[in-house]
Amino acid sequence: RRPPRSRKERSERVCFIRVCVCDRKRCGIVVLRKGREGTARDAVGSRRRAMPTLVFQGSADPTVNPVNATQTITQWAQANDLADGTDNNDPDDTPDATVSGTACRAYTRFDYRTAGGTTRLQRYSVTGLGHAWPGGSSAGTYTDPCAPDASTLMVNFFGF
Repeated sequence: RRPPRSRKERSERVCFIRVCVCDRKRCGIVVLRKGREGTARDAVGSRRRAMPTLVFQGSADPTVNPVNATQTITQWAQANDLADGTDNNDPDDTPDATVSGTACRAYTRFDYRTAGGTTRLQRYSVTGLGHAWPGGSSAGTYTDPCAPDASTLMVNFFGF
């Protein structure tokens, strides 16, 4: 296939646009591929796989509403559920385990597991955290050293 020659020709080759769609029962991503509607699952085909998801949210964030954290978990639980090719609520957006802790600020960790016991999604709700990175140095901007160290938690969760 030859490279596009003009700007117009390049813009006509845009593959797809993703649009998030939610109703009361489920959220998903609709893919518009050159004017045809399909699902994200259709677009990735055999390359689909479950995606571990980690979400941090401060209860006092004036910029990002805390409900966004639970909505993100709902969306990724559905995406992970469909990764195996079936819609069987595995995993779902109901936490299977809840752990509370304190790292100067109190936090609650919510674990969402598959039927096989794998923690696929995790959500941290940090009490009193504003719009800042949990953990980090007080010398940095938009960091809160009183919150749990999100960098370490990410390394542990994703297995780096």
